[in-house]
Amino acid sequence: MTRFLYITIFCLFFFCTSHSGYARGYDYVSDSIQSNIQHEDSLSAIKLNESYQDLKEKTGKNRWTKTIFSTLIRKPKLPNRADEKKSLVNEYKPYHGKIIRNINITVLPPFGTSVENPDERIEKFDTFNNLHQPTKKPAILRNLQFQSGDPVKSGTISESEAFLRSSGYIADARINIIPIVEVNDSVDVDIVVRDKWTIGAYVHKVTTTGLDTELFDKNILGSGSRAGLRFIYESDYSRNFGFGGNYLYKNLFGSLIDLQGEYLDKIKNYQFSASAKRNLQPKLNYFGEMSYSRQIIRTDIAAWDSLSPDYHQQFCISLGRAFTLPSDDAVKRFVISTSFRQKSPKYKNSLYQEHVKDIMLPYKYVENKIWLAQFSLYKNTYIREYLINNFGTTENIAQGYNLSLQLGYSTFRHFKSGMYTSFKAAASSSKIVPGNLYGEAAISSFFNKGEAYESVLKFESNYYSPLISLPFGRLRQFLTVNYTKLLSPDKYFGDRIYFGSKTNLGINEYTKMANGTEQFLVKTESDLYSRYEIAGFRFLFYHFFDMCWLSPRNESLFKKDNLYWGTGIGIRIKNDMLVFNTLDIKLGFYPRMDQNGFDRFFDIGSSVPTVSPNLVPTYPKEILLE
Repeated sequence: MTRFLYITIFCLFFFCTSHSGYARGYDYVSDSIQSNIQHEDSLSAIKLNESYQDLKEKTGKNRWTKTIFSTLIRKPKLPNRADEKKSLVNEYKPYHGKIIRNINITVLPPFGTSVENPDERIEKFDTFNNLHQPTKKPAILRNLQFQSGDPVKSGTISESEAFLRSSGYIADARINIIPIVEVNDSVDVDIVVRDKWTIGAYVHKVTTTGLDTELFDKNILGSGSRAGLRFIYESDYSRNFGFGGNYLYKNLFGSLIDLQGEYLDKIKNYQFSASAKRNLQPKLNYFGEMSYSRQIIRTDIAAWDSLSPDYHQQFCISLGRAFTLPSDDAVKRFVISTSFRQKSPKYKNSLYQEHVKDIMLPYKYVENKIWLAQFSLYKNTYIREYLINNFGTTENIAQGYNLSLQLGYSTFRHFKSGMYTSFKAAASSSKIVPGNLYGEAAISSFFNKGEAYESVLKFESNYYSPLISLPFGRLRQFLTVNYTKLLSPDKYFGDRIYFGSKTNLGINEYTKMANGTEQFLVKTESDLYSRYEIAGFRFLFYHFFDMCWLSPRNESLFKKDNLYWGTGIGIRIKNDMLVFNTLDIKLGFYPRMDQNGFDRFFDIGSSVPTVSPNLVPTYPKEILLE
């Protein structure tokens, strides 16, 4: 079965790449960022079929056929060498300690431009670029972790470049340090960013009976603020249409506080949320958040799942203080933060109230108040990478570690209150093995007079391999290993691990399927990136395989009856000229899972690049199963 899938992928990819373009070398302008990186690729040594070269020559004789050919068949952008280590910190070390004099900002339009060659533009994209609202400089400056007059620190500058790329409205960024000939102790900083086309659509879900889609603008008038409108259709309910809206306002009065609100009518329930956040950044010593959310289930429309409350609200407030520690090559800090969270689920229907008295609810549906304190030590920097979760644009891969200890106290309405504690250790490195390895281990528990409950042990490791250059594409392997165990099952809470929530395909109604209290999960994915674009479309073909041992309570884990697995293939399609995110189409088969109905085998939707795990501490929150 697996061999057949690989052969199918190979044939599809060979067909697309052997009829879609031609190779050409590019000349890159040297800069202080990538002066030592060679833009080489084995593709430049591969000749296309003679028939394809003949087609190019023949179409070039006529102005119209030449235009059609050049529009449909795009020249490939050759990424950097797969074996190159692209540490941002090392590029800034020669200027460490020098004073930043001027900060110059260049904003490039989204189409036909490159941060590596900011002076080069493709004129045929001017019409589209003229429709785009450029990002304003204040929206760029607030992502910088330095200002004029500061000394150069490799860690803060590398963080700034990563912050720009992860802002949501900037596609790529480069920060170049320019020496000043007449002054030895000062430098200028040139910042080049390429905007994203930020008006688009996102498909949250599409099935044979429904559609959930969103229209959005991630950069309103170049300010960095975001707005979105949701439209929902479901044929399974008496009322078929739902709607919603969300808005994110960045940097309230220059305070770096972001305000966000959302209302969503999903037909079977209503959701509302509002928050004010000042997230932790290297240049900030104080950070915090305040948030409120509410959900009401339409019991007259939706069938009750026997667990979810028909009314649920949550309030949270967090505050933190960060202390910077000496480090030349990274941001290193000790962080203290506190949090208060209150959950208020309600079962208004009398039948529900009687039912929940006889069962143990998951922790997330239990009414409680919890006070948490978190102590974190972290070190963080980034390397640049390509072709991991994206289609060739630069990606941020965190390097460093995070050690976090949490202490807290929780009051519960229906049983005894207890102390809470957790410890988490995480690290990421590209130096241990070729590629990059991320690992995280955590343990948490509530206690009451020596009795532990809701105790969880978790370990997860994520690995991606170096790129393997092939004549028809680039191959990268991904591996995830996860071990999770509920150490004290069925003490006050009824939490379980569900295999269906972990699968690549995503099995609907997974809560009714395979579940247990201990899990060992292995997930692999092989991604084949095409070297060519066809009419601006780029393709990624992939194969995935999920394997999991999942045991019920008090049973041995590695038994034949506890083994679940699944496999499938997929394709991701991206076009920067279109308003849609990456289109992700996949087909999978899980023998022991209930896959009645075509939508259990097939999934289509929009996807965005998965962000590499960040080592910067977040607000205090309990470590749970899911």
